[in-house]
Amino acid sequence: IKYLDAQGYDTYFLMSGPETFLNDNLVFKNMGFQHVIGSQTWIKDPRFAPFIEDRGLMDQVLYNIALECLEQNRGKKIFIQIMNGDTHSPYPRSNYGTLQYPPLPASLARVIKDPQARAIMTGIFKHDYDVGQTIQKMRERDLLTENTLVILTADHNCPHSEAVGKIPGY
Repeated sequence: IKYLDAQGYDTYFLMSGPETFLNDNLVFKNMGFQHVIGSQTWIKDPRFAPFIEDRGLMDQVLYNIALECLEQNRGKKIFIQIMNGDTHSPYPRSNYGTLQYPPLPASLARVIKDPQARAIMTGIFKHDYDVGQTIQKMRERDLLTENTLVILTADHNCPHSEAVGKIPGY
Protein backbone atom coordinates (compact mmCIF):
# COMPACT_ATOMS: atom_id res chain seq x y z
CA ILE A 1 0.00 0.00 0.00
CA LYS A 2 2.79 2.37 0.89
CA TYR A 3 4.40 1.61 -2.49
CA LEU A 4 1.18 2.55 -4.28
CA ASP A 5 0.97 5.72 -2.20
CA ALA A 6 4.53 6.60 -3.23
CA GLN A 7 3.48 6.08 -6.87
CA GLY A 8 0.70 8.66 -6.49
CA TYR A 9 -2.27 6.37 -5.93
CA ASP A 10 -5.23 7.32 -3.78
CA THR A 11 -5.83 4.29 -1.58
CA TYR A 12 -9.18 3.25 -0.11
CA PHE A 13 -10.22 0.43 2.18
CA LEU A 14 -13.99 0.08 1.95
CA MET A 15 -15.63 -2.32 4.37
CA SER A 16 -19.17 -3.36 5.16
CA GLY A 17 -18.58 -3.54 8.91
CA PRO A 18 -17.60 -0.85 11.41
CA GLU A 19 -14.19 0.65 10.83
CA THR A 20 -13.33 0.58 14.54
CA PHE A 21 -14.01 -3.18 14.95
CA LEU A 22 -10.74 -4.74 16.14
CA ASN A 23 -9.13 -1.33 15.47
CA ASP A 24 -9.41 -1.94 11.70
CA ASN A 25 -9.18 1.77 11.01
CA LEU A 26 -5.81 1.95 12.78
CA VAL A 27 -4.52 -1.31 11.29
CA PHE A 28 -5.35 -0.32 7.72
CA LYS A 29 -4.13 3.26 8.17
CA ASN A 30 -0.83 1.86 9.50
CA MET A 31 -0.66 -0.34 6.41
CA GLY A 32 -0.77 2.86 4.37
CA PHE A 33 -4.42 3.22 3.32
CA GLN A 34 -5.30 6.89 3.08
CA HIS A 35 -9.03 6.27 3.49
CA VAL A 36 -10.61 3.58 5.69
CA ILE A 37 -14.39 3.74 5.47
CA GLY A 38 -17.00 1.41 6.96
CA SER A 39 -20.49 1.21 8.41
CA GLN A 40 -19.86 3.89 11.04
CA THR A 41 -19.49 6.30 8.11
CA TRP A 42 -22.21 4.77 5.91
CA ILE A 43 -24.81 4.97 8.72
CA LYS A 44 -24.59 8.78 8.65
CA ASP A 45 -25.68 8.91 5.01
CA PRO A 46 -29.46 8.57 4.56
CA ARG A 47 -28.90 6.85 1.20
CA PHE A 48 -27.01 4.01 2.86
CA ALA A 49 -28.38 3.80 6.42
CA PRO A 50 -31.41 1.63 5.45
CA PHE A 51 -29.01 -1.00 4.10
CA ILE A 52 -27.05 -1.49 7.32
CA GLU A 53 -27.97 -4.32 9.66
CA ASP A 54 -26.37 -7.24 11.41
CA ARG A 55 -22.72 -7.25 10.32
CA GLY A 56 -22.86 -4.01 8.37
CA LEU A 57 -23.62 -2.55 4.96
CA MET A 58 -25.12 -4.88 2.36
CA ASP A 59 -22.57 -5.86 -0.28
CA GLN A 60 -24.56 -4.65 -3.30
CA VAL A 61 -24.64 -1.16 -1.78
CA LEU A 62 -20.95 -1.36 -0.83
CA TYR A 63 -20.06 -2.21 -4.42
CA ASN A 64 -22.16 0.73 -5.66
CA ILE A 65 -20.19 3.00 -3.31
CA ALA A 66 -16.98 1.63 -4.83
CA LEU A 67 -18.35 2.48 -8.30
CA GLU A 68 -19.10 6.03 -7.11
CA CYS A 69 -15.57 6.28 -5.74
CA LEU A 70 -14.14 5.18 -9.09
CA GLU A 71 -16.35 7.70 -10.92
CA GLN A 72 -15.25 10.52 -8.59
CA ASN A 73 -11.60 9.60 -9.13
CA ARG A 74 -11.83 9.04 -12.90
CA GLY A 75 -8.49 9.70 -14.53
CA LYS A 76 -6.57 9.38 -11.27
CA LYS A 77 -4.45 6.54 -9.95
CA ILE A 78 -6.64 4.66 -7.52
CA PHE A 79 -6.53 1.48 -5.45
CA ILE A 80 -9.69 0.24 -3.73
CA GLN A 81 -9.71 -2.74 -1.39
CA ILE A 82 -13.29 -3.88 -0.73
CA MET A 83 -14.02 -6.20 2.19
CA ASN A 84 -17.59 -7.44 1.98
CA GLY A 85 -19.58 -9.20 4.66
CA ASP A 86 -22.74 -10.75 3.20
CA THR A 87 -21.18 -14.21 2.98
CA HIS A 88 -19.75 -14.05 6.52
CA SER A 89 -19.80 -17.44 8.21
CA PRO A 90 -21.33 -19.38 9.73
CA TYR A 91 -24.38 -18.23 7.74
CA PRO A 92 -24.64 -15.50 5.13
CA ARG A 93 -27.01 -12.57 5.29
CA SER A 94 -30.65 -13.60 4.99
CA ASN A 95 -32.36 -10.19 4.74
CA TYR A 96 -31.48 -8.05 1.73
CA GLY A 97 -34.09 -5.36 2.34
CA THR A 98 -35.34 -3.76 -0.87
CA LEU A 99 -32.38 -4.87 -2.98
CA GLN A 100 -33.36 -6.69 -6.15
CA TYR A 101 -32.00 -10.08 -7.23
CA PRO A 102 -32.89 -12.51 -9.99
CA PRO A 103 -34.81 -15.58 -8.88
CA LEU A 104 -32.76 -18.40 -7.45
CA PRO A 105 -32.22 -21.32 -9.80
CA ALA A 106 -34.93 -23.95 -9.30
CA SER A 107 -32.21 -26.57 -9.13
CA LEU A 108 -31.00 -25.07 -5.85
CA ALA A 109 -34.10 -26.17 -3.97
CA ARG A 110 -34.21 -29.54 -5.77
CA VAL A 111 -30.58 -30.43 -5.07
CA ILE A 112 -30.08 -28.93 -1.61
CA LYS A 113 -32.75 -30.00 0.87
CA ASP A 114 -31.06 -28.82 4.08
CA PRO A 115 -32.28 -25.26 4.90
CA GLN A 116 -28.93 -24.17 6.34
CA ALA A 117 -27.02 -25.46 3.30
CA ARG A 118 -29.57 -23.76 1.03
CA ALA A 119 -29.06 -20.48 2.94
CA ILE A 120 -25.31 -20.71 2.34
CA MET A 121 -25.80 -21.35 -1.38
CA THR A 122 -28.38 -18.56 -1.62
CA GLY A 123 -25.86 -16.15 -0.11
CA ILE A 124 -23.20 -17.31 -2.57
CA PHE A 125 -25.64 -16.95 -5.49
CA LYS A 126 -26.46 -13.36 -4.48
CA HIS A 127 -22.80 -12.57 -3.87
CA ASP A 128 -21.89 -13.88 -7.32
CA TYR A 129 -24.65 -11.75 -8.84
CA ASP A 130 -23.41 -8.62 -7.01
CA VAL A 131 -19.81 -9.14 -8.11
CA GLY A 132 -20.85 -9.83 -11.72
CA GLN A 133 -23.03 -6.71 -11.87
CA THR A 134 -20.25 -4.59 -10.37
CA ILE A 135 -17.63 -5.76 -12.87
CA GLN A 136 -20.10 -5.26 -15.73
CA LYS A 137 -20.79 -1.67 -14.58
CA MET A 138 -17.04 -0.98 -14.25
CA ARG A 139 -16.56 -2.09 -17.86
CA GLU A 140 -19.61 -0.26 -19.21
CA ARG A 141 -18.52 2.99 -17.52
CA ASP A 142 -14.89 2.50 -18.58
CA LEU A 143 -13.72 2.65 -14.96
CA LEU A 144 -11.01 -0.01 -15.27
CA THR A 145 -7.85 1.59 -16.60
CA GLU A 146 -4.17 0.82 -16.30
CA ASN A 147 -4.16 3.08 -13.22
CA THR A 148 -7.06 1.33 -11.49
CA LEU A 149 -6.62 -1.50 -9.02
CA VAL A 150 -9.62 -3.04 -7.25
CA ILE A 151 -9.48 -6.06 -4.95
CA LEU A 152 -12.57 -7.70 -3.50
CA THR A 153 -12.27 -9.94 -0.47
CA ALA A 154 -14.75 -11.52 1.91
CA ASP A 155 -14.63 -10.87 5.63
CA HIS A 156 -14.65 -14.63 6.35
CA ASN A 157 -14.66 -17.84 4.43
CA CYS A 158 -17.23 -20.52 5.02
CA PRO A 159 -15.54 -23.16 7.18
CA HIS A 160 -16.54 -26.76 6.87
CA SER A 161 -19.63 -27.54 8.88
CA GLU A 162 -22.46 -30.04 8.86
CA ALA A 163 -24.50 -27.69 6.64
CA VAL A 164 -21.63 -27.17 4.19
CA GLY A 165 -21.14 -30.93 4.05
CA LYS A 166 -24.68 -31.19 2.66
CA ILE A 167 -23.82 -29.10 -0.40
CA PRO A 168 -23.22 -31.47 -3.35
CA GLY A 169 -19.68 -31.24 -4.65
CA TYR A 170 -18.25 -29.35 -1.69
